Parts: sequence; C-alpha cells; structure tokens
Amino acid sequence: MTIPRGDSLGPLPPVLADPALLEGVVKKKVKTGKARGKMLMHKCGLELLPIETQLRPGYMGAMKKEIAAAEDILSYVYEDISLFKAREGALNDVTELLLAMLNNLDHLKVRSSQRDRIKGEINRLIEIMDNLVAAAKYRSEPLLKPAERVAPQPVRGRKMNLVDIVFLVHRGDWMKRDVESLSKNAHLMVSALAGAGLDLRFGVQPFESYSQASGPMRSDLRGLMDDLEAIYFNGKSRNTLAAVAQAVAEQSFRPDSHRFLVLLSDGAAQDDFGDMRDDAHAALRAAGAALISLGVNNPSTGRPFSVPEELAAVTGGRCINYENVPMENAVEELAETIREIILRRGAFTYQSTARTFQVGPGAADTFQAGFPDYRPEILGLGKIALEKEEDFRAAVEKIGAALDTVVRDRAEKAIIHNYLNRILTFFDELRVYKLDLHI
Repeated sequence: MTIPRGDSLGPLPPVLADPALLEGVVKKKVKTGKARGKMLMHKCGLELLPIETQLRPGYMGAMKKEIAAAEDILSYVYEDISLFKAREGALNDVTELLLAMLNNLDHLKVRSSQRDRIKGEINRLIEIMDNLVAAAKYRSEPLLKPAERVAPQPVRGRKMNLVDIVFLVHRGDWMKRDVESLSKNAHLMVSALAGAGLDLRFGVQPFESYSQASGPMRSDLRGLMDDLEAIYFNGKSRNTLAAVAQAVAEQSFRPDSHRFLVLLSDGAAQDDFGDMRDDAHAALRAAGAALISLGVNNPSTGRPFSVPEELAAVTGGRCINYENVPMENAVEELAETIREIILRRGAFTYQSTARTFQVGPGAADTFQAGFPDYRPEILGLGKIALEKEEDFRAAVEKIGAALDTVVRDRAEKAIIHNYLNRILTFFDELRVYKLDLHI
C-alpha cells in the first residue's frame, strides 16, 4: 500500500498503513496464548464471540491484560495526536492574524488617508504573531518555529551528540509501580532527546545487595521498555553505592558518549559506610558520568537522600522528585536535565524544522515531518513598508505566500492525523469485537 506524502514528510512507518502490526506488538507483550479471540482483520462479516466464551474467567483475564497492554502501546499515538491538535490550534490563530493583515491592506487601498493608522494596526498584528509563534509549544517542543538540536560535529575530538543512559533500578517491592509508570512514559524522554538531535542508547541495571546489567545496551525504546518490564521486584537490601560502581564498570558505554546514570530508588543507601561513597564518586569521575536521581525525598528532612544528592552534585547531575508530580512530568524534566548538561559541556547547536515522531515502541515505528518556521521575519513580514504602490503589492504577496504555507502545512499534517486516527479506530473495533458484552 502506498502512503501519500506531503512536501516535508519522510518515509512513514508500516504501522500507519497497517495498524494490525501494532496489535501484534500487544500480543507479544501480553504473552498469553490461551483464551483469546480471533484477531479482527475486518469487522464486516464476522460474528461476535458468544457471551459464554467472553465471560469465561480465563478469557476475561486475558482480555484485561490485552487492553492494558494496548493502552501502553497506544500512548505514543495519543501523544502524537495531542501534539498535532495543539499545533492545529496555533495555526488557526496564525491564519486569523494573516487574514486580518490582508483585511487591513484592503482598507488601505481605498482609504489611503488612514495610512498611518492602518500601518500601525498591521504592525500590531505582526507583533502579536511574533509572540504567538514564540509561545506555541507542546510540552517543551516548539510548534511553529525550529527546534534547537545538538550538532553531531566533534568538539575537541569528541562527538557531542552520543548519549548513553543507564537506569539503575532498586528491586524493592515498592518500586514496581514506579518503574511501570516510567516504562509507560519513557517515550516522552526518548522523543524529547531524539528531537534534540541526540544519538541514544539505553541500559538497565537492577540492584539490591548486588547488581547486574539486564543485557547489552539498547538503541531503541522497545528494548528499554522490555528491560524495565522484565525486572523482578523482590529485593530487600539497597546497596546503592556498590551498584553505582558496578554499573560504571559493567555497562558497554561508547567511547565518545555522554554518560548518565539515572538512579531510581525510594530509600537511603544501606552501604554508606567506610570509603564506599568516595569509591562511587571516583568511578563516576573516571567514567565522566553524571548521576541523576529520579526518586523520592527523605520523609524526615524533605530533601533527597544524602547519597544521591551528593553524587548528583559532584558529577553535575541533579535530583528529581517524582513523589508529588505525574511521572510524565518527571520524565520530561529528566530529558531536559540531560540536554542542559550536554549543552553545559560545550556542545554546539543548530536550528532544525525536522521533527521525529514515535507511533510505536519499535525502532521502525518512527517518521519525520517538517514544521515550517512561522516567525514573521522568516516569512518576510518583519518590516513591511507601505509608502508606495509597490510596497502594497509586495505586502499582499508576502502575506499570501504565508497563507499558502499554512494551507500546505495543514494538508500534510491532515494526512498524518488521519493515519493516527486509523490506528485508534482499529483498536476500538478490536475491543468491540472481543468484548461485546451485551446480554
């Protein structure tokens, strides 16, 4: 099947043409081979499952797991749709401002005596547009102007866009829900960092009295989620300092990469004695790694626990408390912290209108689209002279060209929006087919 493309669209992933591919990911995630209904390839002409089948405990349990898994997978699609809706609203405002400018030019054509007043009104509209474009964001992502990205060019012999992140996760029982929430929202971090031009790899290292890497470092979101979801939470001890040193020694960091340890823990280090703190600091310093704590504060002091607070301070990291904020906000803050640290280390940046979007957990479930730059000076509206007849014609042409850009932009993004909605429709039909509990 050929997918229509707009002027700035990159190759679109197969899941947009065939949402059933994501249903296959759900099957793999649920890992239940029993008590499942047939997969819905087309709703028409298929009979719904008998009620007696749907109400069997095994079938109901399997469906509950499948719906939960589908919700996790579809979080990427919901996120993309929310972004495009926010951008569509901002484009509506831009369109109204451009039409208002044209309307004022029409008045100027017949009422040249009011040139100064109309000229002032147009300049006011341009100023409003400039402020609107600057403020239009979804989360931290600019919607109507280029995003700042880290350049891949080496600085002093080091590639500045390589980033290796190891999640050091305590295996205590109380951490299970937090880690599940992290896995569900990890795409926000990956999207933000990939959008900043960073070449990412991820590792996971669970710990208790000892620690061990979950496997090789991964380059895709699906691998990170699999490693987080595979952790078995039954740990009692919390030897945080030993785990930090072990993670630095055992993980396969790339030679030029920026290295980050993200510590997920809900309590004080239990091996904080002797030289353990100095040893952990020395290991981080030798590896050039920054520690970022993603956890809870000490209930006695209201501050981070002493070990992560000190290690974050001495390595240029920070402590992020997710206790009283949604995990999605904490994950966004984590991504922004990583980006800020890399910029502090001297990375060069450039401006790009290209954006990367994730529509599923796999490495192939991404596509690129261009977000045109609507800043007035870029559109040629920064300084509009209205003294001569040719100035009037030039202004009309510039505003008309800006409106043409909006029309093309809307048409292209409508293609994407329609395909994203097809994925939601597919899963909704699948849900109705498998759980049509009418009696």
